[in-house]
Amino acid sequence: MQKMIISGLWTHFGYADEFDVSDYNVERSQWMEIVEALLSEGYQFDLIHAQNSASFYREGQILLPHHTHARVGIALYGSRHIVH
Repeated sequence: MQKMIISGLWTHFGYADEFDVSDYNVERSQWMEIVEALLSEGYQFDLIHAQNSASFYREGQILLPHHTHARVGIALYGSRHIVH
């Protein structure tokens, strides 16, 4: 049976910038379980990314295992100033 060819995996850690809840650790753990399971099944990916700016800095500016890059746009470019 042929397998589908998937060239990349990605997700977004929605709680990476929330330091007062454990949700980031849950997201990260579940994501890494998925990545590890797919790799152990023999899947290969050109791109694997999940880390936004907050996650990248939370992890000490180190990519997660097996990941190819991080999306650190807000850390590089900042965000718009919002007047309330």
